[in-house]
Amino acid sequence: MNYMIGIEREGIRIFPDGRMADTPHPPEFGDKLMNPLIGTDFGEAMLELRTRPCPDPESCYRELLEVTKEAERVLKLHGELLWPYSIPFLTPGENEFPYNRYPGREDMEDHERVITKIYGIKRNCISGIHVNFSIGRDALRRMRQHYPEVPEDRDEAYLRCARQILAHEEGIRYFYDASPTDFDGKMLEDDSLRNSEKGFRHKRAKLLDFSSKAVYLESLKKTKSYERLAAIRLKSKDKENFDEGIADHGIERLEFRLCDIDPFDPCGISEREMKLVLVILFTCMAAEEIPNAPKDLLSKCEDVDRKLKLGFGKEILFYQKQVECGIRKCDRVRKLIREEGVPGIIKIALKYRDLAIEKKEYAN
Repeated sequence: MNYMIGIEREGIRIFPDGRMADTPHPPEFGDKLMNPLIGTDFGEAMLELRTRPCPDPESCYRELLEVTKEAERVLKLHGELLWPYSIPFLTPGENEFPYNRYPGREDMEDHERVITKIYGIKRNCISGIHVNFSIGRDALRRMRQHYPEVPEDRDEAYLRCARQILAHEEGIRYFYDASPTDFDGKMLEDDSLRNSEKGFRHKRAKLLDFSSKAVYLESLKKTKSYERLAAIRLKSKDKENFDEGIADHGIERLEFRLCDIDPFDPCGISEREMKLVLVILFTCMAAEEIPNAPKDLLSKCEDVDRKLKLGFGKEILFYQKQVECGIRKCDRVRKLIREEGVPGIIKIALKYRDLAIEKKEYAN
């Protein structure tokens, strides 16, 4: 299939005792605004590790692994670790928090203080994985051979996919929820603090209307950029102004935002999870009806995978068996924290740093 996938992985730099690093962005990474692979997000301590657009999940995972290796190598030199969990721990107060420094870009520095007043430090420091997805017109034509209801217009196809993701978020979250604790490490009933209303979400994101491109652009006027925090976002080429970029150039890609950091993979997301994201996105773009029950959702994905020859059948079968056995990633996180507490996550961070990030060491 003619598509591209890319990953943005957020992660907090910490000291070995769990405290958030208060040191500047490591100089080995270069200019945080110029390095396309390693930058920062909220504050100096939050790294953002990125891949370039890749033609398949295998090459995307390899690139993310290499970027992660480099980040871990540099952090080891500075006596720091990469926190492998979505929810921050031992976060400093606002007066001590190391905000980003952007010489000559006071607007960006001011933005962090604005959103601190809205979300607070802890919520802003919640980390996650963003999966960027774009599809070529040839792939759309191929999809229409099997699913004629798929729009010919690529923007409308993206909007259709976004509507389905938002409508069936509950079922999709089953596979990616992995932050069932509060900011102090205490267990919650929710499987993902990050994806809940108490996490990094904004209620005004519900004002966005994905029914058509014109309606969507009009609904953007009702919200500010920091209010559009939802399971999926539409992105344009224009990095400074997404709204005008979509109006002028169309939708460049979808950003799937439901992935908690997976503490059981050194990259925060496994190759298998990337493949599941892809088949879900294709299913939401192609299928008329998407079930919410995880088992039924996978059956629909299996049908789409077979018709479009995506080649993700082994991954779908793996998750089908996981669902049948009642194995969930959030339950593995609960077990880890019940048995070892937050130090168990620090132990994982030490392992990833000290074992030099060789994938074979982390077979589940």
